[in-house]
Amino acid sequence: MLTYTRKIIKDGIMTGTDVLTSISMNIGMMVFASVQLVWTGTPTGVIKLQGSNDENTWTDLVELNTKIIQPAGSAGDLLIDLNQLSFKFLRVKYTNASGSGVLNIEAHNKGTTNG
Repeated sequence: MLTYTRKIIKDGIMTGTDVLTSISMNIGMMVFASVQLVWTGTPTGVIKLQGSNDENTWTDLVELNTKIIQPAGSAGDLLIDLNQLSFKFLRVKYTNASGSGVLNIEAHNKGTTNG
């Protein structure tokens, strides 16, 4: 089984009402994935995982997103475990509401190929 790790947002500035969108990851041949977010400062906002089969139309992973602990005014981190992935592309989108900070996101995937 092949594995790879990739930084999908590096030093993203969380301020005002900025929206940060990660690079998309082709996970078509992946079986398992994890996404780790680490933020500093005092941001308050919404993290969403999104999936796509064509890399043009992105759909919120609603069931998963309702379980994500959101930045609420202090530094923090979050590790999201994904398995049995049925879509081809994955990305993370963060929308800041108030406060400021810096966001870093790293993804780790396991599967039969690097997509």
